[in-house]
Amino acid sequence: MTDDFRTRVVSGGLDNPGGLPTILAASGGRAFGARLGRSGLTLSGQPLVGLSLNRQLYDRIPPYLDAMRRVIGFFKAKGAQVVLIPHEHGRFGRREKDDQFLCGHLAHMSGVASLSNSERLPQEAEEDYIRSIEAAIGDLDFLVAGRFHAAVRGLAAGVPTAAFSWSHKLETLFHAMGMPSEEHVISAEDLAAGDAGRQLCLKLEKAWERRGGTKGHLAKTIPGIKGQVASYLDEVLSLAELHQGTGGRSGRSVQR
Repeated sequence: MTDDFRTRVVSGGLDNPGGLPTILAASGGRAFGARLGRSGLTLSGQPLVGLSLNRQLYDRIPPYLDAMRRVIGFFKAKGAQVVLIPHEHGRFGRREKDDQFLCGHLAHMSGVASLSNSERLPQEAEEDYIRSIEAAIGDLDFLVAGRFHAAVRGLAAGVPTAAFSWSHKLETLFHAMGMPSEEHVISAEDLAAGDAGRQLCLKLEKAWERRGGTKGHLAKTIPGIKGQVASYLDEVLSLAELHQGTGGRSGRSVQR
């Protein structure tokens, strides 16, 4: 297998009676078994769009799932393949309907691929899960993020990203990236609007059309931001060591 997410399809691998193939999203030798939706994920060269869901938004906004189906339809009409990426997993046997459940349910409804896993993760498996999600997001052509940290991962990987906002922190994030929030952030009001998703799709249209320029902008911007963050964390580490009475830094620094 190569390192590209799109090629990590195990031919003939069946993990349930429905015959759904298994995809492996691996990072650093780790692997994450994930089920595909009924249509599967083909290696056709089409743009690959990730959609991360948010169970809290689902709880708060009654038409949330209808809006997500509208998003899926929008990208299918653009000739893209859509994969649902759960960014939050219920921990240690908890039974709540988390993002994993929501992705699996929507994949079944919409016939798209999903990196959902119905089994609960034990504590020791969480790092593998996190690395696999990082690998999957990094191989996307475009990400629609339903969670703040999914948006952070997408932008840090240089992936053109739009996000659903329920908090000012999304607008602040895109402002820090030098990206107009009005072009990349979709408000909860837009999700709940009774206009059959018109405003939602208008904003996605702009972000999708400008994804090439956005990718170039991120390639120039992200290294500098990562450097600034690393320098800031180095200062924090230095202050912490001084506070502990070490007399200064121990030579450690944040990896850039």
